Amino acid sequence: MDQVTRAPFSAEDFRARVAAQPLAHAA
Repeated sequence: MDQVTRAPFSAEDFRARVAAQPLAHAA
């Protein structure tokens, strides 16, 4: 869970994660 370490993540970073994990976004 590296995303937890990066607390101040930007919207672009979030989109990048969503692109990598579309299932997580669907949930």
